[in-house]
Amino acid sequence: MTVWAVIIFLMGLIALIQYLSGTYTWFVPVWSVLLMFISLAIFTRISNREKHGEKEVLKRKIEDLERELKAVTANPAPKASE
Repeated sequence: MTVWAVIIFLMGLIALIQYLSGTYTWFVPVWSVLLMFISLAIFTRISNREKHGEKEVLKRKIEDLERELKAVTANPAPKASE
């Protein structure tokens, strides 16, 4: 999905540059700006999903560590005597 977002963004940027330079005057600049906004939305969604995924992983790690801590405190290991 990230690759497609980059491709769409670059297509929009190239189209805008071509319009501004006058090489393809028939290509509507609004379309290029629309493509860039769509790709920006995709980037934002990807970023939010990655952050959400990182939070879920951290929550699971904390829960696992809490369970291990409870197990250790409930059943202390016998002390080794010399």
